[in-house]
Amino acid sequence: DSGQLELQVSTRGLEAGTTASHGAEDLSHDSPVWQLHRKYIMAPSSDGIMVVDQHVAHERIRYEEALDCFETENGASQQLLFPFTVGGEHTEMEAIRESQDLLKKLGFGIRDFGPNSVIVDSIPANLSNWDDGALFHRIVAEILEEKEVRDTLKEAVAASYACHTSIRAGDKLSEKEMRILVQRLLNTRKPNVCPHGRPIIVLIPLTELDRHFERS
Repeated sequence: DSGQLELQVSTRGLEAGTTASHGAEDLSHDSPVWQLHRKYIMAPSSDGIMVVDQHVAHERIRYEEALDCFETENGASQQLLFPFTVGGEHTEMEAIRESQDLLKKLGFGIRDFGPNSVIVDSIPANLSNWDDGALFHRIVAEILEEKEVRDTLKEAVAASYACHTSIRAGDKLSEKEMRILVQRLLNTRKPNVCPHGRPIIVLIPLTELDRHFERS
């Protein structure tokens, strides 16, 4: 659901990569942008074309926002009309209880319900793909995997949350949503790579296009 973009325009510049150079900072309000195969956002740069992977771009934004959220008060929540009970295997429950305070910071309302279960009665206000609680199970399962490769539990929770709440390849975006997504990406601390190390931005130089068309 492209509504997850939270339409907040930010204007700070980008440290881009070519993964590459700094051409991406040339995106302006009147530059054309378009979506390719509902997967990539494309825009002209000063010396070629900038290509942005929409999923990992949003993932980087979500990841940094989650890390920042851990240092502040609990995030805004929306109350669930039908709270649900989560009971699972020992490892899943252990991950939930270990991450409970961090998940609350993100906006999840979690309370104990017996020794082997919890009740989730609210979720982050900006979530629109809750999927009747399946999203929560996916986040917790990913936390277990992320803990094996992350330095801290905060990074593991942030990476899992970002992965499962970002827009996906295949989501159709309006021109306004594309612009806002790119501008919010430019506002991140590491706009070149997603939390899992994948490139977010590729710059295709005009000289490379000229070479393919055998222009001198």
